[in-house]
Amino acid sequence: MASVDSQVTQPETPEQMKCWLCAQSFDAGQGRLHGKKFPCGLCSNAHRTMRRNLGGYPEEMQNFTPEEISDFFRTLHSKKPAGGGLNWQTMKAVMCTNIATRQIEQAKDKVKGEWLPASVWETRGWTKETIERQDNRWSNEYNAQVYRIRITSETWAQIHERITESLLRQERDATKKRGKEAEDLDVPMASVPKDDKDKKGQVAAAKKQERENEKIHALAARAVGAWTKILGQCEKMADKVHSAGAMPAETKQTYDELTAKLQKNMTAARQAINSFEQNKGKPVEDMAALAELPFQSADVKTVTQQSGVILKEVRKAFPKAAPKRKAQEVPANQEAQPKRRRTGKSNP
Repeated sequence: MASVDSQVTQPETPEQMKCWLCAQSFDAGQGRLHGKKFPCGLCSNAHRTMRRNLGGYPEEMQNFTPEEISDFFRTLHSKKPAGGGLNWQTMKAVMCTNIATRQIEQAKDKVKGEWLPASVWETRGWTKETIERQDNRWSNEYNAQVYRIRITSETWAQIHERITESLLRQERDATKKRGKEAEDLDVPMASVPKDDKDKKGQVAAAKKQERENEKIHALAARAVGAWTKILGQCEKMADKVHSAGAMPAETKQTYDELTAKLQKNMTAARQAINSFEQNKGKPVEDMAALAELPFQSADVKTVTQQSGVILKEVRKAFPKAAPKRKAQEVPANQEAQPKRRRTGKSNP
């Protein structure tokens, strides 16, 4: 549990209390005092949901400062839909974003990043909120505001995928632990009506689909991060490839197959990411199932490596530029003409 748990609520006024999780002030009736700690209603529910699904804060948040913990819970407040509550899917999305942002912030002083428009960073898997928090300036080259994201060898998509997989693992471990504790109690269970069984079955199926959606989204984000630049290179050289008459037919065919595969996979990946975003804020049972991607996890690395080899061969097959003409050489038995001296004066 993070060190923020040791904080004690300080009363604001006789009518208001400060939540020990989000550090915002509320009327006393908007929460419940537990000993010396006052959590507001939303933070209390979110904290309880994390304990139920993960056993507490995720591993990556164990060393968060109290300010970072408060920022996390304040973000949950901003994501709460009007007239509704927060679901577990939205909470996990906020966790992933805050954890990934913190890891990027910790490493940004060690490396340098490119200055690019926000739209370019978004195609590489970065969220709009994260992009807008980075260093930015006006670029005459792009005629737009550009942003610099300092990153390590991992892209945002790779970091996000790693954190998502970690949360899924912790969630599975917590579920197994709860199941084992229930078995150890060895308490006789009362018979469950058929309607309740059907409802539980539907809920279990919806949660299973939610986990599948998360896996598909993580793979799609990883693919977009790896292939965006490669596809841009393919499309940029398309005219040159098809206008080069001397290029071997086999090389052209390999290039066309690579470009078509990348376009197909990237379209499917972006659709999956968009569908995942549209599911946010919905109850689990109302979430739409994401379509299966036309590639597997291992294909991301394989296609990336193949692309490097294919594009290298394509560039080799481009026609070479004609060499520059050398100055005419003077025969050995003839003296070179002296260069005319420029005096800066015009002839009379």
